[in-house]
Amino acid sequence: MQRTRYILLILISVLAVLLTGCAAMQTARAEVEDPWGVVTVPRGEPIRLLSVTALDETVVGGEGLEQLRGVQIAANRRIIGFEVEVIERDGGCEVGRASGRAVNDTLNKRIAAAVGYSCSTACNAAVATYENAHFTMVSPACGAADLVDPVLHSSAFLRLAADDTVEARLAAQFAYEQLGARRAVIIHDGTLETSTHLSAFDAAFTALGGTIAGVLRIEQGTESFGTTLSQAALHNPDVIYAPLLLPDSVRLARERGMSTAARAALLGGRRMASDEFIEQAGAQAEGVYAITPLLDSERADDLARVYETRFDTPPTSTAFAFGYDAASLILDAIEEIAVVMPDGSLQFGRKALQDALHTTAAYPGVTGQITCSEWGDCSAGALAVQQVRRGEWTAVYIP
Repeated sequence: MQRTRYILLILISVLAVLLTGCAAMQTARAEVEDPWGVVTVPRGEPIRLLSVTALDETVVGGEGLEQLRGVQIAANRRIIGFEVEVIERDGGCEVGRASGRAVNDTLNKRIAAAVGYSCSTACNAAVATYENAHFTMVSPACGAADLVDPVLHSSAFLRLAADDTVEARLAAQFAYEQLGARRAVIIHDGTLETSTHLSAFDAAFTALGGTIAGVLRIEQGTESFGTTLSQAALHNPDVIYAPLLLPDSVRLARERGMSTAARAALLGGRRMASDEFIEQAGAQAEGVYAITPLLDSERADDLARVYETRFDTPPTSTAFAFGYDAASLILDAIEEIAVVMPDGSLQFGRKALQDALHTTAAYPGVTGQITCSEWGDCSAGALAVQQVRRGEWTAVYIP
């Protein structure tokens, strides 16, 4: 009997060792592996999402702040039981600030991904650092064509804004076919913010039969458009196409109304299409045109109500929707790929996250139905032309 009991004890001990070994193997196999590294979120800590938008209103108006607020609304959720924390940064629109900011932020391995930047110049300056660090950014606003070019693009970059080429082509079509314009002057700021617009509008307007009578460059933040408008008037244009940042758009509109170029229609880009523009340009805003994103109206209205409730002010442009969708894409992708570990922590791979974002298809966003190309273009692409009428932006043309 004792011998039998002894043998049984040995068998139990051996079985316990084997089971312990199997459990260890299962735990090891459960560890997430990724060639670019793994983000680990300890139990009880939040998933960290970076928002790096331009918060200097003298450069972009309230656009960057509204993008940030869209991110904050999207982050008000749990992912498999984990809260989300938004780390706020001012990424600016300058090359130096954007590249320096990127180096500092990518050293923080606890950050999952980034929503940013607000300006194509900043996106272009930061993207190489993100790629080298295997971080991913989803921009709500950077529309320059080179950023999603099949040759020049970086896999670290995705964006929701419509390509500046698409926006400029619609501007040319509207100017020629709807306004009857035959002579155009283009005003640009010499940066990546307007370079794609310039070339695409030129090509499209000329192809339709129009003439580019002049191309005039201003410096971002210029105090006076007097000389530029006088030069524009000498070309006798039917339309002035000026896809500038908001503060420059406001100053241009104010001075145009009192210049010899006042007879020409003023047509801007999506940065102009803000209630801020109407408020700051005053009476000179009346009659101005802008190319604007066309949102999913029901979702946008619902989100705008949430925005107003949370921040005690309504959004002034569509920027908040793009910030919201950019953050939502990232957070939903994390929820799809993340694994809860035996110790209660959350893990997901950086490459797995980027791959999940690049394969987004038919995603129901506030900015429209989102499908991402292999080059990182996730824009729903729907655009319209609006005009300021009686102090409000009013849709006048939807292609």
